[in-house]
Amino acid sequence: MQNNEKFEFLVNESKKTFTILLKGFWSPETVDALIKNYHVETKKIKVSNYSIIVDANGLKTSKMDMTPLMGKCMQMYFDTGFNQVFLVEPESPTSAIQMKSALKAFPKLKYLKSVNSIL
Repeated sequence: MQNNEKFEFLVNESKKTFTILLKGFWSPETVDALIKNYHVETKKIKVSNYSIIVDANGLKTSKMDMTPLMGKCMQMYFDTGFNQVFLVEPESPTSAIQMKSALKAFPKLKYLKSVNSIL
């Protein structure tokens, strides 16, 4: 498990889930750190046996220049080879709208109300 003040990776081996908890306000530097740590953490598991849950519930509204970076991260999650990709939307309505706008190019993305709905 990798922990950072803006993100945290959690692996549940029994449920075969790899969860990323997203928190707070993000910058391009935060995204760079996430991507670097993501590659380290995903090498520890056989991703094709796991589903990924991106829990953005704690994510705050970001500057508009972050929208393409959200899409870049989602593309990375799909490209990694997880068997399913889930997203828990941000609690903030503004953040949720921003994220949906960034992720409209991902029709296979499955939305959840909470992490508990899959675990």
